[in-house]
Amino acid sequence: MKKGMQGLLLVLLVAVVFTGCKNNEVPEESISESMEPSEETTSEDKMLTVFGEIDQDELVEKLKPSIVRVEADATDESGTAITLGGSGVVIDITDSYVDIVTASHVVEQTAKPLVCFYGGSTAYGSVLAYGKYNDVAFIRVAVADMPEGVMEVIKEAYIADNDAYSELIAGENVYMLGSSVRVAEDVVEGTIKEKDVFVALFQNDMLVCDGAVTDGMSGGGTFDAKGKLIGVLVGTNDVDAVNVAITDAMAEYRSISY
Repeated sequence: MKKGMQGLLLVLLVAVVFTGCKNNEVPEESISESMEPSEETTSEDKMLTVFGEIDQDELVEKLKPSIVRVEADATDESGTAITLGGSGVVIDITDSYVDIVTASHVVEQTAKPLVCFYGGSTAYGSVLAYGKYNDVAFIRVAVADMPEGVMEVIKEAYIADNDAYSELIAGENVYMLGSSVRVAEDVVEGTIKEKDVFVALFQNDMLVCDGAVTDGMSGGGTFDAKGKLIGVLVGTNDVDAVNVAITDAMAEYRSISY
């Protein structure tokens, strides 16, 4: 775990003032009119994606059910109660649990984070593990602890495998989704800048994308133009969005001993 790093996307929200999970409304977001369609398009601006042939706005809507908001009760240096807020991505859904990847600094002060799912439902989860080599952590929420109907709304992300990740090139469009206040309300379009570059702030090789990400998106997902999860947002280098490559995050996930 890394503490005190500049540019980490944390939002400190005093619990008694506002907590994003408490609002059960799913906002109606729209993509910026300045967004340009991917180079890989078909007729009428449709794109070939993991969800079929759809346009850009439809793609983003398909991605949102895999995004969550993560909140952790904590105290600051003065002892004041605060809420650490961040984002996460659903990476595995089974009959008994839902697993989520986030940034480790989002949950470093709690073992029982509150998870806010797309659609407005909430449930407490448990931190399964922190990444040994990367700023990622994994949360598990038991299905038995989830409100009725959640499983019909949420979706696990399509995850890029090693081959798909290796084929990514600089300049490709990406979509970065997070939950700075409400679930999946943050949608930022950008492009891949470098997919395997050493970032001194994190002392690791990272996926770097241009795009104006905001506080609270840490732990959210970066998706390629086909809708595959290619990175986990963990911060910025003062200019660009910095991600743990999904291949590295999933290697950490698979190494967890149960």
